[in-house]
Amino acid sequence: MISTRFLTHRLEQYYMGCSSIAQPDYLPSRIEILDDQQFLLKSTLYMCTQEQTEIRPIPECDTGTALFVCGCTDGTDMSMFPKGCSAFLFSCGPSPVQNEIFRAITFETSSVNRLQDLIAGGGNAHQFINALSDMVAGDAILLDESFRVIFTSDMRLKGLLQSSLSSTGQIPEETVTKLLLSPDRYRGNVGVTTVREFGTSVFSIRSVSPEGLSVTLLMERSSALGNDMFGLMNNVHKIIENWLF
Repeated sequence: MISTRFLTHRLEQYYMGCSSIAQPDYLPSRIEILDDQQFLLKSTLYMCTQEQTEIRPIPECDTGTALFVCGCTDGTDMSMFPKGCSAFLFSCGPSPVQNEIFRAITFETSSVNRLQDLIAGGGNAHQFINALSDMVAGDAILLDESFRVIFTSDMRLKGLLQSSLSSTGQIPEETVTKLLLSPDRYRGNVGVTTVREFGTSVFSIRSVSPEGLSVTLLMERSSALGNDMFGLMNNVHKIIENWLF
């Protein structure tokens, strides 16, 4: 899965806006070129040029469908996009967008394969956390349902996570709750908090078993690094649930 938030950030110099009032963040599982589809699905990110939208009407779609439209101008007519479709407009041609998508897919695929190979080879949770932190050149902490630290990576970033660790090796619960996406501790989606004083971003996911056991993963990395953390953390969430639970 690839995060549209990541792609629009990477293509900021070309990004002209979104047809929605607020830019949404989608994690489509497929990428397709808009062609002769009869209906657009929210699980797929579609790509086209503005010329294509002028040749034929855009098909009806699921609510929450993402459409990347390349070659747009300031005069692009937003009314051409169907209700439920969030059209992300770019001034560039398709090539820069496709290059960023390919780069993100390559990183995501190699990272997921590495983590799954580690698990298949008998690796433990500590090795898993260290491997994950190496991929993003950051720090990682795994917490239990009471927010007690289970494992940490080799803390080297000198960011918020490292500075929050107490002498007993624990992070205060009030610090952790500020980093979660919402007060609902049992949601699996990815939260992110920008820590301006450290120049870092902290990403959080929470995985819950059918029996109510849970773990929270906190990942911190430099805000300047360019890998798709939203897509990676979404995959890691599924890996952790399948592996630990």
